[in-house]
Amino acid sequence: MIRNSMKNVADTLCRQPAIMQCHRAFIVNLGLVDHVEGRSSGMALVMQHTDQTVPVSKQYAPTIKERIKNPG
Repeated sequence: MIRNSMKNVADTLCRQPAIMQCHRAFIVNLGLVDHVEGRSSGMALVMQHTDQTVPVSKQYAPTIKERIKNPG
């Protein structure tokens, strides 16, 4: 039951153009990405105003790359 409600929240958030799921545990505002880092384990997003990074799973990487290049 909780799983379904979390999925509903994720689906609702991701309807916003700048909000996107990048990993099963992370949803980000692409407008707040400072830069992208390539790592041996894949790709990570470095967020503005923090030194925290957010992993990007292989499943979401192509879409994230495209959305960062063409935010429109």
